[in-house]
Amino acid sequence: MQAGVFSQTASFRSAIPVLTVNDLPRSLALYSQIGFEVVHQDNEFAIIKRDLVELHLTLNQIPALDNLSSCRINVTNIEVLYQQCLAANVVHPNAPLKEQPWSLKEFAILDASGVCITFAEPLTLES
Repeated sequence: MQAGVFSQTASFRSAIPVLTVNDLPRSLALYSQIGFEVVHQDNEFAIIKRDLVELHLTLNQIPALDNLSSCRINVTNIEVLYQQCLAANVVHPNAPLKEQPWSLKEFAILDASGVCITFAEPLTLES
């Protein structure tokens, strides 16, 4: 092994979740309701973006398999987003907005393919 190979460090800048969906047009319609814009789309793959968050959606090639995709997106003004998701009727029935013991306020949505996305905002301590 070469000397000094580990003397430099790599820094992770961001992560882009790739979510498996069963119906790409239907999923894109849902995400557009909550403010995502399509950056790229073909028959089996799409890139969507809102603010600094990018998601990649890929068509499930084995529809008989259950969808286990999920991700967490950190946001600001979570109450505003929650109201937007309520209006779009996409809030997960078991995950309404609430304060969690791990110091986050969060809620989750489900898309038409069963993809679960949790939106979270750190709780602030009142002085």
